[in-house]
Amino acid sequence: MLGGGSRNGFSGGQSSQLGGGSQTGSITGTARKTPISSTKQTTNPSTSFAKPTTSSSVGSNKPYTGSMANDQSYIKDLWQQENGNKVGFNSKTGKWVGNAAPEKGGKVDYGPGLKLPYKAGGYTQSEIDSALKSKITGIEGQLRKNVASMGKNYDNLSENQKKLLVDYSYNTGDAFAKFPKMSKAIVNGDVKGMNADYKRYYTDKSGQRKEIQQRNQWTKSIIDSFGK
Repeated sequence: MLGGGSRNGFSGGQSSQLGGGSQTGSITGTARKTPISSTKQTTNPSTSFAKPTTSSSVGSNKPYTGSMANDQSYIKDLWQQENGNKVGFNSKTGKWVGNAAPEKGGKVDYGPGLKLPYKAGGYTQSEIDSALKSKITGIEGQLRKNVASMGKNYDNLSENQKKLLVDYSYNTGDAFAKFPKMSKAIVNGDVKGMNADYKRYYTDKSGQRKEIQQRNQWTKSIIDSFGK
């Protein structure tokens, strides 16, 4: 996926990766032997989340006490960025099966770019939703520590600040490790600093470095909302 994790195909200046990352949420399974890639997919699977759109949902720049794991505006955007075409969804069984990740070194993604253990038959939508929530909750736990190291409180940040921090961690594995300047600029509300360092790239399987254009456009739309 073009999404989150500790994968090694991403960069913004540093090496990062596309997708859900090395976290596996709360779902367990047996070790994968071969990816499932031939299953029929659909563009309209049953899901508890709103259907993704091509436009971003710019949130609030006021202090926001909520979690991104429960923020349906961000969840909708995340699905669109990671797997807007619902690749890997089997319309006959109603389950998500593994599909090959696009980045170099990437293996198999499930749903919105989640790196999960192989499971015969695939994962239900409920299981994918649960794993996604668990992953974002874990990301926010680490971000609280990162933001605290700057003398600030993650829970006092705005919805848009949290969206960006969570998305960079989901997409690259660790926002503060892979995009330290961008992460600090987000926390400080430094628009100039964000504009200087927001673009994300990935290395595809052929070794070519490419810009993640749709995600960068989404990011820029949020940056442009700061101060308004």
